[in-house]
Amino acid sequence: MNESHPSDEVLVDFVHGRLRHRLAEPIEAHLKTCGVCAARLVELESTISSDSLTEQIRNAVLPVDVPTPLPGRNDWPDKLKNHPRFRILSLLSRGTDESIYLAEDRTRPQRAAVKLVIGDSLALLRIAELIRLLAIHKLPRMDPPFAVEQLGEQLLIAEDYRSGATLREVVCSRGRLTLPEVVPYAQQIAEALTAAHALGLSHGDLQLKDCFLTESGIALRGWARRRICETVLHDPRADATALGRCLLGLLTGHTLLDSRGPLPFGELWADVPTAVTEVIRSITRAKFATPQEAVDALMKAASPKRWWQRWSLIHS
Repeated sequence: MNESHPSDEVLVDFVHGRLRHRLAEPIEAHLKTCGVCAARLVELESTISSDSLTEQIRNAVLPVDVPTPLPGRNDWPDKLKNHPRFRILSLLSRGTDESIYLAEDRTRPQRAAVKLVIGDSLALLRIAELIRLLAIHKLPRMDPPFAVEQLGEQLLIAEDYRSGATLREVVCSRGRLTLPEVVPYAQQIAEALTAAHALGLSHGDLQLKDCFLTESGIALRGWARRRICETVLHDPRADATALGRCLLGLLTGHTLLDSRGPLPFGELWADVPTAVTEVIRSITRAKFATPQEAVDALMKAASPKRWWQRWSLIHS
């Protein structure tokens, strides 16, 4: 891109949704004020299938660290292309049963992450009901979707778009955390899960990427995943077990723990007491009925005054 106008190559990447969010934003802002580039964009879109420049870009050898381009706006579902509330900007991710899009909400200043979920009618009904319950009760430390809409055999779920503010991102950037850092996170997550369990709701698939950092602490997301709503309605023990895996991930630096493989207990910090290690091991083995019971046991194992004094001395 030169100093004044983006090149044809950049505009083609913008059309296809290949640009990262931080690169696409200035292009979008420029197109709103530059009639010349807006006209060029329309011309490129009309010749996108046969343009030789496009073919050169498609056939180019990409660097190894560049991800495979995501489908562009021409591949977006018809029900989203002309949605009255959300203007789709780009595709964030695509799975077997759901796709997530970055969108502009015409009724709110905050951008939205719009999820389109495919499933049987019963599962979609359960998801919609769970979201409505979370929105009505406004439980502590929750970050539920703000909109849900039935689109035929699909369900549209909209959340405020957040980027790079999860515990998974913290571990990826900093590495493993210390026990004094992890304990407050555990308390806050247990608080959110306990409030949901009081309504007969379970998260069902808690992961580090669902724990968002806000000004007031942890806020949980990832509610109402389709496969969970098809099989599990209320299982506090499963949430407690998932919490144990999250704690182990924070203390070892493993952001993704495969449930089929051995857990990395041997990689805990040397200054984590043996009693704490055993409590986390018990949590991951479903020995606690609720997340709050698990956190209470964790606090008891980590609370001896001499241990905290020793940790403070080592790290002072």
